[in-house]
Order: sequence, then structure tokens, then C-alpha cells
Amino acid sequence: MKFTDSQLNDIRRLFNQIATETYGLEREALKATAFIPRQSGVGEWADSWTYKVLTEMGIAKFISDYAEDLPPVSRAMELRTVTIRQIADSYGYSEAEVMQWLTAGIDLSRDDAETARRKIDEKVDDVLLVGDKSVGIEGLFNNSNVTTVTIAAGAKGTTDFKSKTKDEIVASVQAMIDGAYALNGGNVVLDTIILPHGAFSHIATASVSATGSTTILNHLKTVFREQGITDWQESRKLDGIGQGSKDRAVLYKKAANVVSYVLPVPFRQKAPQECALHFKVPCYARIGGTVIKNPKAIVYADGV
Repeated sequence: MKFTDSQLNDIRRLFNQIATETYGLEREALKATAFIPRQSGVGEWADSWTYKVLTEMGIAKFISDYAEDLPPVSRAMELRTVTIRQIADSYGYSEAEVMQWLTAGIDLSRDDAETARRKIDEKVDDVLLVGDKSVGIEGLFNNSNVTTVTIAAGAKGTTDFKSKTKDEIVASVQAMIDGAYALNGGNVVLDTIILPHGAFSHIATASVSATGSTTILNHLKTVFREQGITDWQESRKLDGIGQGSKDRAVLYKKAANVVSYVLPVPFRQKAPQECALHFKVPCYARIGGTVIKNPKAIVYADGV
């Protein structure tokens, strides 16, 4: 069907309005961009992005006057490259639906546009947190360069938080802190811990004692504040992701020089394209995944 210039202008205004509404949607229950700092400086249309993984070596020591045995220090630098990939979907309206809007004032549903936005956001969230094996991307929760710390079983013989006492849970978190210290010598203060759903819901609802008025979570926040942990979070994507399909906890420093996400183009939609008897709106995002620049500032613990 051939549209008049006036009709085409009306259609463009309609799709611009739908696009504006879609861009304004909230990212429901998607947490990756809150857990991970954004990486700046990556061009929208770059095919790849190269970053540095640094390891500092050497020590400083006391010396006497005129000493010549000054200990050398250095930085070992490894360059790594991530490929920028494209995620896409689309939504659309039939010519009949558009004509009903033009001639009868029947409004067009935004359901498909909202779904297109949500599906891309969900895919971005998955890629940043757990990666995608089909394209060889690892996420914050399952990076092969991150050390997994062993935590001890409690009196009931298991390591999961639900079966542990308050003090046994404290010991488990402390084991993660000590494991990180062994890696980085205490030079990095880890400030964020993310727990799987079962462990987090348990400590968030269980009291420290039968007569206690505070939860285990609040107790842990108080106990570990002085060691730097100030952010306690939960993610269901940690359920079953550890070795042996166990639930995993992640302790790390939330800073861009430790970990960052590469997302040059978040959700974006193009102008509608007239195809046969419908209008198609292509949607896409460009993503490089999560990069870990200092793996010594992150530790995992499985079985929590």
C-alpha cells in the first residue's frame, strides 16, 4: 500500500513516540550494571577493545645511607583483547494495524516493543554476569582466572549457610577474606560480596539467636565493616554456578581498575522498516562482556 506524505509523517511520529516510551522503561530486576562498573572510552562501533592486566612485583625496604642494594620493583603487563559482539531482536506491526490506527484511532499495543527491550536487557545481564559459552565469553561469576577459596563445613557436616550457625557463617566469610589476602597481600580491600539466593535469604531472615532481634545479615555487616565489606548483595544467577553445580559466593572490590563491563551500545532501536505487509523495528546492543583486570581482587567460594 502506498501511504501519503501526511500519513508517513504521522507514522514516523507514532514510532518515535513508541521508541521514546521503550527507552524510558526500567530494567526490571537486572543487576549486572549495578554490580560492575562501566568501562568508558570504548567506541560504539569498535570491533574489539584491548585492556591491560597488571601484576606488581617487588618490595620496598629500609636502607642505610649510601646503600646501593635498592630492591627493584616492576610491573608485569599482559594485554588482552575482547571482541565486541552484537545482540539483536525486533518487533513490528502489520500494515492493517497501522491503518486501523490511522483511520480509526485504534491505538497500537506497546507489548512487543517492551518485550524487545526486555529481552535484550536480559541477555546483556546474563552475558555480563555468567557469560555465554557459545561465543567464548565469561562473566563476573564464572571467570576461569579467579581463585576459588575453600570454606570449612559446619558442625552438621555441610558448607551451605542454611545449615550453619551464625559463628560458622562468620568463619566462612572470613575464609574468603583471608583467601583474598593470600593472593594480594592485603594491598586491595575487597568491599562487595554477592551471595546466591538461598544463602542470602537465610541470613536476611534468620535471627542471630532465639531471642535475638537482629538478623544474621545485620550481624555480618557489623562484624565485617571494619575489614572493608560494605555492600551485601544477592543474585539468583549464582545458584548452581559453582563447581559441582554448587551455589557460589563472590567477594570482590567493585572498582573499574579491577572489573568493568564493556557495553559500547546499550539497547537501541532503528527507524521502522516497511517490509511486505508490515513495519519491522530492528533493535540491538553491542557488548564485549565483563573484563577482569585484577583477578587477585576477586575470590569465589562454592557450596554456600
